[in-house]
Amino acid sequence: MTFRLRRYVVIATEPVHLLQIRPIVFNILAEMVMRETLDGFHGGLQIGGRMITNLRYADDIILLAASEAELQELVGGLDRVCSR
Repeated sequence: MTFRLRRYVVIATEPVHLLQIRPIVFNILAEMVMRETLDGFHGGLQIGGRMITNLRYADDIILLAASEAELQELVGGLDRVCSR
């Protein structure tokens, strides 16, 4: 997986053929990865009184952070979880 950091935006790319699995399995795997990535993370953006750390739609995950350092922490956690 390739990550690029550009002004608070992280772009992750993965070959499509590796992601062609059943949608329910993909959703379960994505949920497990995100829960483990966000475990112990206390950053994010405050929106409507709630702390938001990520947005998900279909097979896209958008990480949200208040600073570049927080975003780097999220990306590092995601990389660590995905490297196992």
